[in-house]
Amino acid sequence: MPAGIWLTKFGTLVREYFGHVPYHVGSSLDSKTWRDVDVRLILPDAAFAARYGTNPSSGTNRRLAAITLAFSALGKEMTGLPIDFQIQPQTWANEKYPGPRSALIELDEKPPAVACTGVTAKWCPIHGDCLCEDPQCPLHSIASTHAEGGSSDAS
Repeated sequence: MPAGIWLTKFGTLVREYFGHVPYHVGSSLDSKTWRDVDVRLILPDAAFAARYGTNPSSGTNRRLAAITLAFSALGKEMTGLPIDFQIQPQTWANEKYPGPRSALIELDEKPPAVACTGVTAKWCPIHGDCLCEDPQCPLHSIASTHAEGGSSDAS
């Protein structure tokens, strides 16, 4: 099943570029009759908003449309499959599409090292969302190690 291997390789490339794991979703997961192969990159809401704004529709969000089309074409070229690649904010994706998801990762793959974002961040890949209304904010409380120059190497 070479197409499946190439689909995983495509997923690895998406993860390396965006820093988040993409998922194989939709009818091609569990049916022999499918029209396309749905690949979804689900970003934390703040990360999605920072890159693409608050509009999750690639039909009306030009910046999102450009990257969606580029990665769909790359996926099709790599796998030979009709890839439908989409990037979605997490809350929206979980509400609209609660179905099964299969992570596109290689089994021997190590997560990439991630660095903390700056001290003024609203979100950090290591410490999470800013909760400045809460005295225990994981980014800005006195006890937080956020933005001390550390990184997470999950090896």
